[in-house]
Amino acid sequence: SERFFLFLYLFNCKMGARATAILTAAVALGRLGRSVADPPPGDWTLTFSEDFSGHLNSTIWTKGWSWYDGKGHPQPRVQTKASDTCFFADDNAYTEGGNLVLVNKREHSHGFNYTSGVINSIVYPPNSGRGFEQTYGYFEARIKPSPGQFNQGMCPAFWMPNVLNAGDNGDNEIDVMEIPGGERYGSGHTVYGTVHSRKGINGAYHGNISIPSFWSNDFHNFAVLWEPEKLTWFVDDKPFFTTTELVPVTAAYLVLDNEVGLGHLQGPANSWAGDPTNTPFPQTMLVDHVKVWSQTHVASPLPASLRESPSPGTERKEDVEGEGVKANTRRHREAGAMGVNTSLVTIPTGYFGGALSRSDEVIAGLARERMVVIEKWEGPCWLQCLANSSATPPLPCNPACAEETHQLDTIARIKAVNPNVSTVFYHQTLYDFPFYNLTAQMAAADLHMRDINGSVIGLINDNGMQYVPLFDWGKPAAIEMFLQFHRGLISTGLVDGMFPDKANERAFQRTSDGLYFICENPNGPPSKHTWADACAQITEPQATAYNAGKVKVLQGLHSLYDHGPLFPTMLDGVPDVVCSRREPCTLNLGTSVETKHAQIADALKTSTYVYFMMGDGNNDTVPQLGTKCTTLDVIKFLLILEEGCILGCNGHEPNPGQDSPPQTWWTNPLGNPLGPPSTDANGVATRKFGSGTVVTLNLKTNSGSIAWGTADSS
Repeated sequence: SERFFLFLYLFNCKMGARATAILTAAVALGRLGRSVADPPPGDWTLTFSEDFSGHLNSTIWTKGWSWYDGKGHPQPRVQTKASDTCFFADDNAYTEGGNLVLVNKREHSHGFNYTSGVINSIVYPPNSGRGFEQTYGYFEARIKPSPGQFNQGMCPAFWMPNVLNAGDNGDNEIDVMEIPGGERYGSGHTVYGTVHSRKGINGAYHGNISIPSFWSNDFHNFAVLWEPEKLTWFVDDKPFFTTTELVPVTAAYLVLDNEVGLGHLQGPANSWAGDPTNTPFPQTMLVDHVKVWSQTHVASPLPASLRESPSPGTERKEDVEGEGVKANTRRHREAGAMGVNTSLVTIPTGYFGGALSRSDEVIAGLARERMVVIEKWEGPCWLQCLANSSATPPLPCNPACAEETHQLDTIARIKAVNPNVSTVFYHQTLYDFPFYNLTAQMAAADLHMRDINGSVIGLINDNGMQYVPLFDWGKPAAIEMFLQFHRGLISTGLVDGMFPDKANERAFQRTSDGLYFICENPNGPPSKHTWADACAQITEPQATAYNAGKVKVLQGLHSLYDHGPLFPTMLDGVPDVVCSRREPCTLNLGTSVETKHAQIADALKTSTYVYFMMGDGNNDTVPQLGTKCTTLDVIKFLLILEEGCILGCNGHEPNPGQDSPPQTWWTNPLGNPLGPPSTDANGVATRKFGSGTVVTLNLKTNSGSIAWGTADSS
C-alpha cells in the first residue's frame, strides 16, 4: 500500500531569492512506475514521442543549453550557464541501449573543472520545423537519475523553459522533476516539482515528494499535467503536488540535464545541487523515453486571470458616487468589462492598431485614450507568419506565438496606468489565425472548415497571409471553444470589448453555377485575389450549418460582452459600435452640417457608439504618439458629435508634417453641446458647448476655428 503524509512549510527556491510555498509529501512507494507511457484518463492525442532507440534525433534535440531573449526570439545554443560549474560537452550526451545517456565528468574543459550532458528541444532557427514546443498537455519522462548516494553536486532534471524566458531567468518555467544533491534539499531522496515566475506575490511554487531510499535505484516516471487553470505533478502515476498559481500561458520546450554545481553562487553549504568536490565521477543519468500529449478538449486556452497576480494598478476600481466615473461610463457591467467613458468633459478619443513592441512612453499615451482596440499584430508572430506563409515551400507559423498573450500584455500595461480605459481585444470570426494559441486547440479537435474534397481550407487573407484556416461554425464544439476563449478573456478583468473582424462573412451560393463557397469577402474574393486564392467550395449542408453557426457565435458574443463595446457584428443589422470609413463614420459634412448631425443622432438611437476611425496603428513599426487628426478634423467632429461619439485619432501629440491640433486641445474643457449646430446665411456653421467653447466652420472655404472656454464642464 501507499501512504501519504502531507505537511506545509516555507522554503526558498533553488536560486535562494524567491519566496516559496511548498507542499511536501513523504511516501513509501510499493512498486516502481510502469515502463509504458500513458496519459491520465481522458481524451488525449500523442503529440511527441521519443524512445532514444537510435541515434539522437538532431531534428528534435539540440545539445547544450538554448534560450529565448525575453521577447520570444530563440537564440543559438551555448555550452555554459552562470548558475553552473560545468561545461556542456557534446560528447556527454548520446544514446546507448535504448536510452539517452547524460554523463557528468570531472575534467578540465573551457575553464571549467567539470563537464555535463544536456539536450533541449527549442525551435531554432525560428519556424524551421526543428525542435518541439507546446502549450498545455501531459509531459512525461521515464528517468533513472544519477546515483543518489553520490549525488552531492548533481541535479538530475527534466524541465520546461518558456518561450517568454529571458535566458535562464526562470520566468514561466516549469520544472517537471529535479532531484538536488544539496544536503538542505534532500541529498537525492527528494523530488521537486516547481513553477517559477519573476512576477506575482511569490516567485515560485514548489511541491516535493521524498522516499527513504534513493530515486536513482531504478527508473521512475516523472510527469506534469499542465492545464489552463492548474498544474499537477506526478511520480509513477501518483500526483504529489497541485497549484493554480503562476500557471504559464505560452509554449515551453523540453530540457533533460544533470547539471553540476547548480546554485553554486550561494556557496557549497547552501547550493541547490551541493558541493561536487568529494563526489566520485563519472555520474550517469539515463532516460528511457519522453512522451507528450495534448488534450482534445481544453476548457479554455486562456487563463482566467492571466495566471499571475495583476500588476500594481491593474485591479478593477469600483465606481464611487460623486467621482463621475459611473455616470460617464456607458453600460458599465458588474461582470468586470465596462463600457467607454463617452462624457464630453473633454474630447472623447480612441486608438485602433497594433505594434511589434511598445515603449513605456507609448503605453502612457495609450492610457490617455477613452478606448483602445489592440490589433492582431501586437507580437512578433504576425510578420513571421506572413513571411513563412509566403516562402517557397511555405513554412508553418511558430506554434509558440500565442498572439493573445501579446495583446493581453499590452492591455494589462495600459490598465496599470489607467484602469478606466475601455480596452478591446481584436479577434477574427472568419480566420483562425495560426499565430493564436487557440489555433492549436481548434486543429487538435478538427474544428477547422473543410472543402468538398475533405481537405482543411486555407485561404489567402486580405493582408497576404497564405493557407489561413477557417473556423467551422457548423460544429457546435467550435462555437463553444471560441466563446469559452472569450469567457476567459473577460474573466481576466482586463478585456472590456471585442472587435470581431469579418463578422459579416457568410457562406453563399454563386449565381453563375449554383455552387456554394466560403470566401474572404461576403460575395466572392476581393479584387486583388482570385476565387482559387480567397474562396473554397463547400457543400450546401456545410453552407447552411456554417451560416446558422455564425449567427450563434455573434449572439454569444453579444451576450458575453453585453454591448460594451462590441464592434460591428451586424447582428440583426444593428452593430453596437458603428465603425467604418463609410457613412456615417466619416467627417464628410457635405453641404449641410445639420443633416450630418441628424444622421449621427439617428445612429446613436440603435447603437451605443459611433467611432470615427481617422487611421489605425502601423503594424510594422512602433507606433508613435502623433495624432492622425488634423485641426479641421477636430472642428468637424465637434460640430456633429453627441455623447457616444469617439474620435479615433490614435494619439494626442503633434504630427510632423501635418496640421495637427495643439496638444492642449485634448485636455481643454468642452462640456455638453448647448444644442445642435446651426448654419447662417453666409455658410458659417456654429456650435456652442457648456464650458463656453465655441466652434465655427466656413463651409465655403472649408476653414474654421475653436475658441476654448474656461468653465469647468465636469
